[in-house]
Amino acid sequence: MTNGAPPRIERLATVNVRNDGKCDRFLHYVPDMRTYWGTSFAWECRDLARVDIADHVIPALNGFYYGFKSYAVDDLPMSKHGRGIYGDACIVKMAPERYCARGFRIIKWKGRDIDDLHNELSRFAVYDDITMDVVDTGLWKVLVEKLSEV
Repeated sequence: MTNGAPPRIERLATVNVRNDGKCDRFLHYVPDMRTYWGTSFAWECRDLARVDIADHVIPALNGFYYGFKSYAVDDLPMSKHGRGIYGDACIVKMAPERYCARGFRIIKWKGRDIDDLHNELSRFAVYDDITMDVVDTGLWKVLVEKLSEV
């Protein structure tokens, strides 16, 4: 999205950041944008914003999202989609948390429901798939605008 090209949907690997000391460490695993940002300094200069979407005309788009950006002004070109964003931005949707009648968390992982009987997985972020509806409805613009504010 740096060069003004329309947004695209890509599946990204995640990377463990819980010991990085950065603002996103509470998620433990975040999308690995190092390939897109190119330099370790650009990776170190990352920030995020949370956006909650409710009552959308397409109910499947409701939920909460995180946007990730770099603010490495000397290492990456400025994005044409949002001020304060350098290089590509990344938007993820968090998977809804579900609990069974006994109170333990159920997460969807690799297409399967997994019961977190001992609450061992609660510290890890669980991401949901983003559909082209995020692009087609223009919801991505709302998310990038919020990301521009941090």
